[in-house]
Parts: sequence; structure tokens; C-alpha cells
Amino acid sequence: MLGRLIQTPIPKRAVHLCCTLLICICVLVVSAKAQEATPRLMVVVSRESPIITLSSQDVSLIYLGKKTLWEGDLRLSPALLRESHPAMQYFIEKKLGKSVGQFRAYWRKLLFSGSGTVPKSFRREEELFQYLENNPGAVGLCTGEIPLPPHLKELTIEDWKVP
Repeated sequence: MLGRLIQTPIPKRAVHLCCTLLICICVLVVSAKAQEATPRLMVVVSRESPIITLSSQDVSLIYLGKKTLWEGDLRLSPALLRESHPAMQYFIEKKLGKSVGQFRAYWRKLLFSGSGTVPKSFRREEELFQYLENNPGAVGLCTGEIPLPPHLKELTIEDWKVP
């Protein structure tokens, strides 16, 4: 025989402490996941641009090709990081209300019908910043993972909750 299992009662206080600790760990994990799921997004233009605020609707219209001119008839040129970037996926899904596949299909349809120009896409924020510097009508969507260069400024987005 392998022997008898000796059972000793576990004090209630120890059970309570273990349950409390487990709940705290779960809350921390869920909280960390929630912060991961809402990346920081910044809408950026040249420092010389007179624009200082946009509405969330304006941002959506710009990235869906429905708003193509700034005030004063300067052509808008939207740019963003690649769709594979988690922050851009978040923007497309949560702010534009489309899946990445729907966003691509939407722009393909506009492009082939001659109704729009696809936003410029960049691998790195430094490349995006360079594009914004060299194109007066450009507006960029970035994460703020690196500091903005002095020739750019972040716009205030009214009624848009961005962490």
C-alpha cells in the first residue's frame, strides 16, 4: 500500500488570502491587456499648418478619402503607418469601423474607379515624419513611440477619446 494521505485542514484565513491574491493577479492581467488593446494615436501635420484641431469625423473622412482638401483648397495627403502595425489596426477597426480587409477593399474600389488616392503607408515613424515635412498638405497618423521632430505638431482631435 502506498500509504495514507494525511489530511490537515487549511485555515480559512489562508484560503481567503489566496483567493484575494488570485483576484488581484487577474485584475492586473486584464488591466494590462486593456492598455495593450488601446494604443496611443496621434494626428500630426507640419508645424506651419494653420490647422490646430480636427473633429473625429474629419479624421474619419480624411482616411476614407471623403475629405480631400484643407481650408484654402490645399490638397490633403493622408499618411499612416502600415496596416500591420497594431495601432493602425486599432484605428481602422475602432475609429473607421472597418476590418483591415474591408479597409483595403474599400480603397481598391475607390482607386480603380478613379475616385481616390490611397493614403501613403510607411514602415517606420521616421519615414512618415519625413513625408510630412516634405508635403505641405500631408496629415499623418502615428503612435508617438518616438518624439515628434520640431517641424511637426500634434493636432487636437475634438470628441475623440485617444489614450
